[in-house]
Amino acid sequence: MRRRIFCSLIIVLATAGFAFSQGYVPGTALMNQGMFMGGVGYSSIGGESFVTIHLRPELAIGKFGIGFEIPLRYHTETGHIRTEDWDDDYDYFRILRYVRYGHKGETFYTRVGALDAARMGHGFIMNYYNNSLLYDQRKIGLELDIDAKFAGLESMTNNLGRAEIFGGRVYYRPLWEMQTPILKNLAVGATFVTDTDPDAFDATDDGITEFGFDIELPFIKTSALQWGIYADYATINNYGSEPSCKCAASPEYST
Repeated sequence: MRRRIFCSLIIVLATAGFAFSQGYVPGTALMNQGMFMGGVGYSSIGGESFVTIHLRPELAIGKFGIGFEIPLRYHTETGHIRTEDWDDDYDYFRILRYVRYGHKGETFYTRVGALDAARMGHGFIMNYYNNSLLYDQRKIGLELDIDAKFAGLESMTNNLGRAEIFGGRVYYRPLWEMQTPILKNLAVGATFVTDTDPDAFDATDDGITEFGFDIELPFIKTSALQWGIYADYATINNYGSEPSCKCAASPEYST
């Protein structure tokens, strides 16, 4: 009975995903309403071979979105789905990957669960960070962004259960009150990102923190095109190396 319900759920999610899917904007980490992604691979478990199909639909309703991950492992000899993947109630619960409200770059955006492309500012310090590369070792992360027009905040942590990587960026638009076209969007920002335990061994003290400052002037900023100029400066605390600097203009510019 549970398998019959589960198969029906796959069909519903797949249909919803394709119905709402409108694509992905590379370089900006902005997604339009709904997505349907997936992949095919090969795995060997306990000496048995499986063809693995991962379905990753997103069901979007307004600004809310719910992402799912459905792994289907088919035995290469029998063609049957691996029963051990669906013999516990938790197996059905963990198909939920994330819940989000809004999109990166909007006035308010938050996402809880799997982070696929976490980004700070222009991506100089953190860009396309993923906290859930392995299905069986996923973490519950958090992204929270607030844009109050004259100032704003970007923040993230990769694991709410154990703060391993976390950071934030604050920015200020000093000319916002003037309401001068283009110039009102001039912003200066400051970023920090910390990895408390890069090697995952609690006994070691190898935490690392990076600080950065930036300035940006977007010329065009719409859902279809984002373009501007920006400069970034960053340094790794107590690392012993020289700070690095970057200045670029890109049609994939994103705050």
